[in-house]
Amino acid sequence: MQSDLDALKQSRYFRSLPAESLADLATHVRHRTLDAGEVLFKQGDSGIAMFIVSQGEIKISVQTPHKPEVALAMLGPGEAFGEMALFDDHERRSATATASVPTTLLYVNRDDFLNAVNREPAALRAVLSSLADDIRTMNKRLTDIVTLDANARMAQLFLDDLAPYHQVDETTGHITIDRVMSTVELGSRVYMHPTHVETRIRDYMYERILSRDLEGRLVIMEPELMAKWR
Repeated sequence: MQSDLDALKQSRYFRSLPAESLADLATHVRHRTLDAGEVLFKQGDSGIAMFIVSQGEIKISVQTPHKPEVALAMLGPGEAFGEMALFDDHERRSATATASVPTTLLYVNRDDFLNAVNREPAALRAVLSSLADDIRTMNKRLTDIVTLDANARMAQLFLDDLAPYHQVDETTGHITIDRVMSTVELGSRVYMHPTHVETRIRDYMYERILSRDLEGRLVIMEPELMAKWR
């Protein structure tokens, strides 16, 4: 079973911390288990902890005036969320976190984190560097929404964003996306209406660029062709 220290080392926010700070922080890690469909926190809730997925999957979603729910991300093992709660005493959760399958989480409270970084300034610099990377990633995503056409965004989704779910057939080169996802979830990731996503997928299947297997999983039949759209 993975130790709390190893789990922190996998997190992009903590992996660059000095070894002593990381080991100290690991002694303060706590655990939380969620059933499938259980809500960890809701948009607008106060927050005092950052979470890391140990096992399972967390859906991050928001409510908007026009839609009851927009899924922003699906987070798997090693991925972290809720990091702003470590820095802001008045933090309100900007999104809702829900377990999509039975999930185990690790979490670090604000006070424990601040105690660790106050003893070692390099630890704070490491975490701030990771936050800066997140901002750059978000800026790129916003730029892509404005500048990339629908095919390019779909290609990035299937080839890049869903890469952790890829199962490659070494004989054919086909890539199975080992996760069944609704058009609502796919659309929220590329900022397209679900009906438009369904139309694109249907067109790709007609052109034999995509297919579905017997379990309903999407299979990329022509990954090299799709890569040219990006």
